[in-house]
Amino acid sequence: MALRRSRGALESAVLHILWDATDPLTAREVRQRVDPGAGTPALTTVLTVLDRLRVKGQVHRLPREGAGHLFTPARTESGHVAEAMVSALDGATDRDAALLRFTGRLAPHEVELLRRALPAASGTGALAAPVTPGTPGTPGTFAAPGTPGVPGVPGIPGADRDTPASPG
Repeated sequence: MALRRSRGALESAVLHILWDATDPLTAREVRQRVDPGAGTPALTTVLTVLDRLRVKGQVHRLPREGAGHLFTPARTESGHVAEAMVSALDGATDRDAALLRFTGRLAPHEVELLRRALPAASGTGALAAPVTPGTPGTPGTFAAPGTPGVPGVPGIPGADRDTPASPG
């Protein structure tokens, strides 16, 4: 009996393939990179998934020389996750309670990262002072303000490699 992917697993796999790619990919290239654990999907299946992701605004379809198209993600993985988090919050009956439950599940270094990002998110544009190693309650250090990092939040390292792909 053939294995089946869970609902949405192929969409997720396709997005991860596109996020990991350094250049836009053809549907055939995406298909070749899909983990064959549940069987290699047909090219038409990959094309259908790519088109559904395009309709959802998660993938850009670019023209290319000759036949076919190239595909690239509409946003970075971190942008996708952030959008999913905001969407989940928007659907919550009690947004405050959902935020409190979410932050209660974060690791200490993640809480510190959020604490440092909040001034920039609230419109002040400034980050809290960099964390000093060895200070009680701080898990490590962050780069000084102005270091490439999370888009819109200077001084937080880790996302300078996370520039969204443009539709060309």
